[in-house]
Amino acid sequence: MYADVLYTVSGAPGSFMGAWLIETRLGRVHTMALATAATALATLVFIGVGSQAGVVVSSMVVSLAATTMCKRWLCIPSHR
Repeated sequence: MYADVLYTVSGAPGSFMGAWLIETRLGRVHTMALATAATALATLVFIGVGSQAGVVVSSMVVSLAATTMCKRWLCIPSHR
């Protein structure tokens, strides 16, 4: 059960990170590309780990990276 809490808590900052990153020089498209690449990399690490701790940590990184990807309602820049 503790692992479920860790996955959830680790993903929570991702939306805020994504919202902040789209306002930087990266912009919406590059933020999405970076988050997608990070999710893919973390998923590959998840496939290769053998320990329980490795599974938990890599799953936390997948959760963070996946929630960093912009959601439509969150990726509307404040300046127009």
